[in-house]
Amino acid sequence: MSVAIVLSLVVSTGMASQPERRLHGIRFVVDTLETPVAWRGQLSRAAGIVEFAAGRGRFGVTAVRAGPAVALNGVIVAAPLARPGDYYLFDSTGFVLVRSSTRTFSRFELTRSDYNHTGRFLPGQFLMKNTPWHTDTLSNDAARRLRQHALASIHWHLDSLDARGPVRLYARGWLELRDAPASEVGVARWFGVAAAIASRPGGVSGLPRDRLQVTSVALLRRPGDRDNYLRYLGLLTPLELAAIDIDRSRLVLPMGYTETRWPGFERDSSVRAPSRDGSQHWRSLPGVPETRPLRSRR
Repeated sequence: MSVAIVLSLVVSTGMASQPERRLHGIRFVVDTLETPVAWRGQLSRAAGIVEFAAGRGRFGVTAVRAGPAVALNGVIVAAPLARPGDYYLFDSTGFVLVRSSTRTFSRFELTRSDYNHTGRFLPGQFLMKNTPWHTDTLSNDAARRLRQHALASIHWHLDSLDARGPVRLYARGWLELRDAPASEVGVARWFGVAAAIASRPGGVSGLPRDRLQVTSVALLRRPGDRDNYLRYLGLLTPLELAAIDIDRSRLVLPMGYTETRWPGFERDSSVRAPSRDGSQHWRSLPGVPETRPLRSRR
């Protein structure tokens, strides 16, 4: 009996000393269909599953909607850089596109990532309306030749709907992308939303999950423009929102992956070149201890 008790204490002590691999977080599904009308917007080209825990998120791309590249008042929106099976890791500092098939990743920087849980305007925000635009369809060759990347901004708020319209505001946010193709803004619109929902006091249980809507206004610019931009309105719906436990390995960059410039921009010298320490931030979760395999005790 005494031997069994000693063994039990040793095993229990060893297990308790190991950091928990699973983190409490949220998950929801993103489709390419915008609401409330059955119209697929130019920025809604990637579908996927969003997960968020411990200050880090993952957008796993499950499908990419086919369609030609277009120019909206001169701003080119082409196919997303990601392909099905790729995924994005994101937090308040930026995001990386991870391509498991080639064991490579590419970085993007956020210069602002703010949100609140009141729905009030953040400092510097104001009511914005959609910009009228004309659309020109581009050939694939023209889109490749005219590849664009520029500063972009995303303003959004999360509310709930009933038959009369919006009922209650739950959160509002603002993201600034230092530099990215316009196609990546369509994915980045979900990053602040995921962080706000995951950190909401009371969790997701108090949200009307079947009536949530995200109103997003993306400020899209042509290269070199700062004050001249296109305001692109999107009405988005997070589907199947749930509280879940997430394995921490899903939120960190695997070992052995190499940084490259963005896919399709490998020869563009104006895109930030890879750096030796570019992966360090994404290989761990700040504030979350790393897990190590248990060692047998003799």
